[in-house]
Amino acid sequence: MNQHNKKQPLEEARYYEWNLKTGESIYKKIFEEYTDTSQLKDLLDGERLVVFAYALGRVASQAGLKITQIRRFYESILIIKAKLTIKKSSFKKGEDFKTMIPDILNLKPLLAYTQARHTRQLEPFFIIVNPLLDTIRDSVDFDKFIQFIEAVVAYHKYCGGRD
Repeated sequence: MNQHNKKQPLEEARYYEWNLKTGESIYKKIFEEYTDTSQLKDLLDGERLVVFAYALGRVASQAGLKITQIRRFYESILIIKAKLTIKKSSFKKGEDFKTMIPDILNLKPLLAYTQARHTRQLEPFFIIVNPLLDTIRDSVDFDKFIQFIEAVVAYHKYCGGRD
């Protein structure tokens, strides 16, 4: 099979079809049907998660983002995930996921600090991830957020991003 007959992967095809070449264009596409009741699991359902993670990973790698620049942010997500795993048993006894929201929202200042230190490189990541944090309302949303960030990191590396 020659190069011209090769089928593009879904994420790459949508990247071009939806013109997701900047942080702003990715943001607009993610939030195009957003309402006050939208949840992350709706915004990043099915193929959308893969396509937007690919687009953001690609744009971030082109902006010069290094994984080390978002490592603390990612590590903080994993700490919250561990806390959530421990607390899930108590959710059944009347405690609610909402008790985790302050921890999740505390990711915003950490992200803002990192963005201020690495403005140009982190801008596409910040433009998208900061408002996504506001859409997390339950543990399913948080799991979807983790999947998205992990996929962004993977696609960042795939698209030539540096460590």
